[in-house]
Amino acid sequence: SIDFKKLENKIKTSKILLLCSPHNPTGKSFSDKELAKIVDLAKKYNIAIISDEIHMDINLNHSPRNTIMKYLVDYTNIYLASSASKAFNIPGLGGSYAVLPEPVKEKFLNITRKRDFVNSANIFGMHAMVTAYEECDKYLDDLNDYLYENMKYVERFLNDKIPEINFEIPEATYLAWIDISKTGFSLDEWQDALIKNKVAIMDGRVYGDDHHLRLNCGCPLSKLKDGINRLYRAYLYLKEDVYE
Repeated sequence: SIDFKKLENKIKTSKILLLCSPHNPTGKSFSDKELAKIVDLAKKYNIAIISDEIHMDINLNHSPRNTIMKYLVDYTNIYLASSASKAFNIPGLGGSYAVLPEPVKEKFLNITRKRDFVNSANIFGMHAMVTAYEECDKYLDDLNDYLYENMKYVERFLNDKIPEINFEIPEATYLAWIDISKTGFSLDEWQDALIKNKVAIMDGRVYGDDHHLRLNCGCPLSKLKDGINRLYRAYLYLKEDVYE
């Protein structure tokens, strides 16, 4: 949940609010009420909102997708940055986009033309993105169902094998935010054990948190099973029960 009192204190002295929606790494989807309150605070202190919504199509509970752009009619100092690359697995083709308030579009283009910046997207990336958004609804529904089942597998596995680990299925993204704070081992100890068992799981300190691991579940279930079993072997290694 959002501590709006703390957020307001930060906003008072800021010029820009960088919003990640849905949130990476926690997988939280912001509700209409939360987004409306964020916009109200930005409007109150006249700061810009730049919303990164690259995970917006990965919606594990099939709830209506929330975007900051719906509030553009109430507050024009809102910007959106996104891409089809996450949900449709096309990052190699290149291609992202920004939605900007009308008064600043030309200024933005003029500035970027003078800097090391790509103004013209890769033609293959453009066609892939248009095709993804216009013709791939069925794929997206199937993807979200598949990712949800992957998350269910992780939840069942951890509850059964390592109950000290806390994990809740996220509302969005393909990333499992795993709480290791009750295992009795530090992130450094966990990372050492994971490396010894040949599995890479991102360290939560990248996101300012030293009690979590971020596991990528955007893969075939067979690969996820291999990875989560290696995590379990790392745990056994830490417990000095078994190590192969």
